[in-house]
Amino acid sequence: MRCILSHDTDPALNLATEEVLLGTAQEPVFRVWRNRPAVIIGRHQNPYTQVDLAFVRQARLPVIRRISGGGAVYQDLGNVNFTFVRPAAGRVRIDYRTPLTPVRGFLATLGITAVFDGDNTLAVAGKKISGNAQHISKGRVLHHGTLLFDADLTALSHSLLAGVPERYRDKSVDSVRRTVANIRPMLDGDLGTKRFMQALVDYISRSVAGGFQDDLAPEASRAAERLVRRKYATWEWNVGQSPDYAFVGRYRGKTAAATIRIQVAGGVIRQLDVTGDGWPAATREALARRLTGRRHRPETLAPVLAAVFGAGEALAPDDPRLQAFF
Repeated sequence: MRCILSHDTDPALNLATEEVLLGTAQEPVFRVWRNRPAVIIGRHQNPYTQVDLAFVRQARLPVIRRISGGGAVYQDLGNVNFTFVRPAAGRVRIDYRTPLTPVRGFLATLGITAVFDGDNTLAVAGKKISGNAQHISKGRVLHHGTLLFDADLTALSHSLLAGVPERYRDKSVDSVRRTVANIRPMLDGDLGTKRFMQALVDYISRSVAGGFQDDLAPEASRAAERLVRRKYATWEWNVGQSPDYAFVGRYRGKTAAATIRIQVAGGVIRQLDVTGDGWPAATREALARRLTGRRHRPETLAPVLAAVFGAGEALAPDDPRLQAFF
């Protein structure tokens, strides 16, 4: 098994690298990596229903979609990610126990007893320290997981929504909220994040037959960079791939009240209807006409709404008229 310790912290590049390894690996691969602050959502999730967009916008956190299912996670440099990629012989099936067993063994060497809490979660004393997901493609299995080592748990709490907002209706996968804990305070001695990552790579390379430490091949790095530009850095993937959804928003001002109903598919407004008092019929008709066919995103709608309302170049993010559409 090739064991790779990656030092790049670009979340889009790291997710692209996983996909490249999944598509090209001819032998089992184990990789350890981490991201600078970001929110990573599952393949079948809608960021508007899982992420506190006001917080991530203020904190300038990218929201990036991965290819595996499961829930949304906040990641930063105190969160250690690990990936197993293996070609599968015969029938391919989801199996969390096999890849997580050596990870539990590594934690045991540090005096930490982690137990399975459900199929894809490791916990210590009832608190989640590791969430995991898998993806199968063309006879290969990708397993990736997190290890909360020294993450900012306050930012984690603020970046993810506690439940799906009532104004959204869709069939996307909801995230499961759990009480979480960092590993670092559980250790008897102090161990920095980088040393923890290296120790994990060392343990896996020793414990797996034929394991050896290696670097990512240059051609894989170049392929991952191309995939970032084509996929992981694009709105079409990160937002546009959300499951179709319906939205009902409400605006209430001093002289007007309105209800906004929107149908979205592929991230694009397919149908929009505005009802209520105070906004003239011409305004309501202009909103429906000018917003239908546009991406359902604040940056796209803000200048259009400003033009309809005669409010300047673009509505501010905290303008109630813009917020009513999200």
